[in-house]
Amino acid sequence: MEKFKIEYSPGKRHKRGYLVLGILHILLGGAALIVAFKYNPRPLVLLVISLYLGLGFVFLSGVLNKLRKYVVIDDYSMAFKNATAKYPTRIHWNGVKSITLYPSMVVFTGAKGNREINLGFMRFKDVRKIKKQIEKIADQKGIPYIRYNTINRQERKISKNREQMPGL
Repeated sequence: MEKFKIEYSPGKRHKRGYLVLGILHILLGGAALIVAFKYNPRPLVLLVISLYLGLGFVFLSGVLNKLRKYVVIDDYSMAFKNATAKYPTRIHWNGVKSITLYPSMVVFTGAKGNREINLGFMRFKDVRKIKKQIEKIADQKGIPYIRYNTINRQERKISKNREQMPGL
């Protein structure tokens, strides 16, 4: 099976906007520098603030690509990063005993306890694709799963391997 990957980067529009904002601040700082040396040295505080903001926005436009959120599913594991400041997390399929699929969350039960993945940051269309991919792999690996239709736990689909699920 091929790798299944959904990636959420901030997008070109955001990066371009930060870059333009940074360049504008740097130009404003340069203009304040010319005015400060020619007429009055008092706007030096504005110059420093403007240059600082400009360099910060230019730096942010380059860093945004590294802060992306993603979900990668393959035959051996599932890797996800659902918050910009967190490190990626990997769940190996051979350590999963059962899977519970909620509308915007997936809970993996294994020997080490439960692992929850919140998929609320994604579009619903992509959440459905991820759940279908997880169900397909669960069927291939013989991992039992339950999918709930709503948060109040109305069962919609139960895997073929339900008898093997712990706690049911």
